[in-house]
Amino acid sequence: MFQKFLCTKSMHPLSLIAVSLALLSPSLAATDGPVFPDSAQIQCTFQSESNVVTIVFSNLASEPIQRLVVSHHSALELDLLECNVDGVSLGSVVSEVEFSTVVPDWFTTRWPVGDFVQTVTLQYRSPAMSGDHFNWSAARSFPVFGWGVLGEVLCCSGRVGNANGIGTYPQEVTIGDIQTLVMAKFVQGTCDGFVPCIAEGDVNQSGGTDPTCNDITISDIAMLVNHLFIAGPVVAPLNECL
Repeated sequence: MFQKFLCTKSMHPLSLIAVSLALLSPSLAATDGPVFPDSAQIQCTFQSESNVVTIVFSNLASEPIQRLVVSHHSALELDLLECNVDGVSLGSVVSEVEFSTVVPDWFTTRWPVGDFVQTVTLQYRSPAMSGDHFNWSAARSFPVFGWGVLGEVLCCSGRVGNANGIGTYPQEVTIGDIQTLVMAKFVQGTCDGFVPCIAEGDVNQSGGTDPTCNDITISDIAMLVNHLFIAGPVVAPLNECL
C-alpha cells in the first residue's frame, strides 16, 4: 500500500516537517535520540504521551541541514496532527505510507521533508504505541542519521537476539540487530539509547537474568552472525529468554 499527502511552504521549497516547540508539555521529559556520526550537527529530541509523538530537530551548525527524511514504523497507521518548519506552521506534509516493506506486517510512514535552517518539529498520533520506532537521515558536510524507540518495549519476550526491539517473531532477529550491537559496543561505547532491552542483546545469556551492557560482547554478535548467516536458524537456534 502506498499513499501520499502534500503540504508546501513558501519559505523553503525543500522544507522539513515541524511542530512548534510550544506544543511540548513542560511537565514531560523529552529524550535525546542518538546521532551518528557527528552529534555536533543536529539534535533530535522526542517524547510520547497518550499515543501522541512529538519529534524536534534542532540545527546546531551554522549552515542549513539538508535532505532530512523521517520514517516511523508502527503496527497501525498514523494520524498527522501538525507540522512546522523554522517557525512556520504547515497544514500537512508530504508522506509516503507502505505496509510490510520494512518491518513485516507493520506500516512505515516516511516524510522526505528536505532542508531547514533552525528547527523542525513533527507531531502525530500513533494508535498502537508499544514498540513503535522511528529513524531519520540528513546531511550537511556529510551524512548524519539517528533513531528512537517510542512507548513501552517488552523486554526479552520469547527468544533473545532482538537487540533493536524491532519486529515480531519469527522475523524479529535480523542484520539490524547485529548493526545495533556493533554500534553500541564498538562505535558509541554505550547501550543507552541503542539497545532498548539488554537481555535481548545478551544473546549467550552470560549475564543471567539481570544482564548489563558489559555482558554484551563480541561473542553475542558472533552468535547472531552464526544464527543468521553461517550455521543458520535450524542448526544454531537462539535461546529462549530467561
